[in-house]
Amino acid sequence: MQTGAVFLDVTKAFNTVWFDGLLCKLTLLNFPSYIVLTFSSYLRDRTFEASFQTAPSSRRRMQAGVAEDGLISPVLFSLYVDTPSSSHQVELALSADDTTIIATSQKPTPLVCYL
Repeated sequence: MQTGAVFLDVTKAFNTVWFDGLLCKLTLLNFPSYIVLTFSSYLRDRTFEASFQTAPSSRRRMQAGVAEDGLISPVLFSLYVDTPSSSHQVELALSADDTTIIATSQKPTPLVCYL
């Protein structure tokens, strides 16, 4: 038996979470409305500013993304993305912003195809 793995770091993908899409998905997953409203409050009206040397930029509204260091962010991200289900040959291991795809096969050619 041979085993192969692919390790993915999806940290930057946290910045692409579409707020309305996530909230819609939570509704479709039958989350109670008070939970959806709580997450909406958490996501909306966040701002950022950048600075170069001593000159700050103007404050801007965040249009997408969940905080990479937020406690609930990995859960929201996992709900937002459609992760494929495991199969007999392939297993997924998800942890915060890391994903590992593990496959097993008797021969290398199918193993590569599974991954």
